[in-house]
Amino acid sequence: MARNRELTLWHYTTGQKFMEIVATGHIKPATKGVPSGERPIVWFSSHQYWEPTAAKMLYNEKDNTLINMDMKGTFEHGGGLVRLGVSRDVAVYDFGQLKRRSGMSRATADGLIRAAKSQGSNPEWWFGTFDPVPVKNCVGIHVFQDDDWVPVPTGERND
Repeated sequence: MARNRELTLWHYTTGQKFMEIVATGHIKPATKGVPSGERPIVWFSSHQYWEPTAAKMLYNEKDNTLINMDMKGTFEHGGGLVRLGVSRDVAVYDFGQLKRRSGMSRATADGLIRAAKSQGSNPEWWFGTFDPVPVKNCVGIHVFQDDDWVPVPTGERND
């Protein structure tokens, strides 16, 4: 799956986060939880339906715990789901290259790999870049609707 250079790579996000992306005009590198000295990454997945690690966590105020949500929970609590597609020429690094070039510690990389496996993902699906990605460089933008991804029509392209 991940080796095909023609395959669209997807940045999966919530509707709420998508509004921030639209406001800035860019998908910005993720900084939350990134240790000092490590380069933040704009993450993409070659999975063509959903990247399990894109699921969010929900804070449970009753018992002060975090709940791992799935795709449905992320959809319901995140204001919907959106994915932004790019070519492999935009998300130029695979996970191995991202680990080395970001300065990611072995412990962090191992934690990401464990999280991937526990959530049904695979780091071989992961790609990225260290630079903000302009929305205008996206080859497709889709919203999740009725259990399917629906292209968002724009004046510049037909999806």
